[in-house]
Parts: sequence; C-alpha cells; structure tokens
Amino acid sequence: MADAIGTACVLVLAAVCCGAAQAGTDDFRCLKTTDARRPLRLEFRFPADEGKAGQVRYEHGSVAIPVRLVSREKAEMDPGRPYEFTTVWREQPAGGTYTLVTQGARVYGARYVRADGRTFAFTEDLDAVGDDGCTWTR
Repeated sequence: MADAIGTACVLVLAAVCCGAAQAGTDDFRCLKTTDARRPLRLEFRFPADEGKAGQVRYEHGSVAIPVRLVSREKAEMDPGRPYEFTTVWREQPAGGTYTLVTQGARVYGARYVRADGRTFAFTEDLDAVGDDGCTWTR
C-alpha cells in the first residue's frame, strides 16, 4: 500500500512539473501577407506570462521585434465554443501595431499598421509551423 501511494505521489509530482514547464513556454503563430505579390512572412510569439513582451520575427529579419499588449477584447461567438479574442500589440519602444483575432488555437485575422499608416493583412500560415517556431520554405 505504501508503495502504491509513493508511486502515485511521484506520478502526480511529475505531471505537475511537466505542466509547469509547458505553461512557461511561449506560444507562436506563423503568418503571411494576403495582399502582396511577394508575401511577407512572420512569426508572432505570444508571451507565456501576460506581463512580458511578445516578439515578432520576420522571415528575412535580423532580430526579433519586441511587442507589448495594448488591449484585449473577448467575445462569445457561440455558446460552448472558445471565446474570440481581439488583441492589439505595439512594437517597442515605439512603432507600428499588430491586431490579431484569435479563437482557440486559430488566428482568423491579423493586420499590421506601420507607424507611417501603411497597412498589411495577414493570414495564418499553417505550412510554416515547425516544432519550435516557423520554418519557411519556398
């Protein structure tokens, strides 16, 4: 009986530790422009902790761009379904804004407005999703 309780405790502890490790990892989405002759591709990395900055990395960019959450709205589209979230992220220290519409694990709309007002529409690029980030092949 003591062995069974000890085994159960080890299994519960392992499950809690694994869950905590996963909860600390950032989530990412791969996006590409819908309205450009040659598409722009980016990886949007959501922070695991709400107080931290996210990141945007472009396919041919040299560094990741930090982004901060500016606003978040949620709406119940259908009872029993995941909420739809509209989030607005601003480049840091100052710059353009990214607006994403998500429901569950899917991105249903994304838009980037540069500081000069030029706008780019994005769609989810499921073909680019890798294990640890976006991988782009042509």
